[in-house]
Amino acid sequence: MSITLSAGGIAAAFLGALTKAHGPAFWVAVAAFGLAAVATIIAYWPVTFAWDFDGYELVSNYVDRKPPATEDFVMRELAVHAADDYGENRQRLNRLFTLQSFALLAFGVEVGALLINLAVR
Repeated sequence: MSITLSAGGIAAAFLGALTKAHGPAFWVAVAAFGLAAVATIIAYWPVTFAWDFDGYELVSNYVDRKPPATEDFVMRELAVHAADDYGENRQRLNRLFTLQSFALLAFGVEVGALLINLAVR
């Protein structure tokens, strides 16, 4: 997403500098760039991914206890923990994908509006 925002800034600098006219298409481009910036900020603030595996906790809860947990029980617990983390990460990735798509659409609108502004000067 940062690359999309950077490309939008570069497009604005080059295409916007080619004309001094600030018609409606120019302001649409400015708004689209602002929306891409907002989408980028929302996407990256805050982002964390779940994977909080503590090997010491695993050993103390499943191996060092009396009697030790069975191998099947330990594998089941690990699978459940991994599935929970996968589900949480999938939600975060879906959010990022949606915001990325929105930022790319805003970038396309920005460049299109700048080209229209350039063409009608």
